[in-house]
Amino acid sequence: MTLRLRHFYPMTRTVIGLFRDSNEAQAALQDLETAGFTREHLNLVAFDGSGTYANLAERSNELGSNTTKGAAAGGVAGLLIGLAAVAIPGIGPIVAAGPIAAALAGAGVGAATGGMLGALNDMGVPGSEAKYYEEAIRRGGTMLVVQAGGDASADQAQSILDRHGAIDIDEQSADWRAEGWSPEDTHSDATNYGDEGGSSQWSHTALTAAEKRSGSRVYPDRRNSG
Repeated sequence: MTLRLRHFYPMTRTVIGLFRDSNEAQAALQDLETAGFTREHLNLVAFDGSGTYANLAERSNELGSNTTKGAAAGGVAGLLIGLAAVAIPGIGPIVAAGPIAAALAGAGVGAATGGMLGALNDMGVPGSEAKYYEEAIRRGGTMLVVQAGGDASADQAQSILDRHGAIDIDEQSADWRAEGWSPEDTHSDATNYGDEGGSSQWSHTALTAAEKRSGSRVYPDRRNSG
């Protein structure tokens, strides 16, 4: 009798941190890379009504073109080399960096919203929560997505994201519902939140130490369940 050995692989985890303040998100991204997470496992999605990320990406691309091949720029600047800009109907201009950028840019303008939800669903995010993250981006938030190799790696990523102020998506979505928002709402225009994206209070006010809680989430990545 011939025995066939089945190969088992550690389940990849998707760790998501949502930030109101883009500076906190960039600091978290820097710490993730310092901790050993490679750019192939780091993703950023953010509203970019002000063009802040696009300007940073332009500088990063210039730096990348002026460096020796193979000597990539480090930190946030390095990740943003090759950043994709997408205009999503009902959300507005966003930017994406990392593997998720290809999925969003490839979806096309007419299907980009479905592309975002689909990409998050593939990473293990339930449909309802995927809509919450999408709304957070529309309101000016910044989302970091980390593909972690296992539980220990996911715990490390979650610790870094929480330390920098990742907010609880359930608490935030409950506040939006209290204001009358529904995940079934169809948005025809994102400009009602201002040129910066989101209200200035939501998107640009950093949380105090007392307000910071363990807000990042860990999901089983369906694409790599082995």
